[in-house]
Amino acid sequence: MQTPHSFRLLPLYARCAIEYLDGQSERSIAKLNAYIDHYAEAMGQLVDEQIRFSAHAAACLKYPTLDKTGSLAVWTGIEPQSLDNCIYQPTQTYHITTGAFQ
Repeated sequence: MQTPHSFRLLPLYARCAIEYLDGQSERSIAKLNAYIDHYAEAMGQLVDEQIRFSAHAAACLKYPTLDKTGSLAVWTGIEPQSLDNCIYQPTQTYHITTGAFQ
């Protein structure tokens, strides 16, 4: 998998989901996935694994207190600093048809 895309290169539905997360009191990868799926469906788009991974990485960088459980983005350093040291690490299988990790 490629390195994650920066926030500005993400599709509109992914950027909207990350920005919507900003207004929420509880921020988590699970909520981000739900928002990504909702906005993508509303815009008639499909979410691929690279976009989801990139959105996870962008959200982890933007919100340091984000609950990262289930994140596809993992950093090789101690803390998320940049996208350069971010790697793809699927922790669970995300099923697009059910909209849940299994």
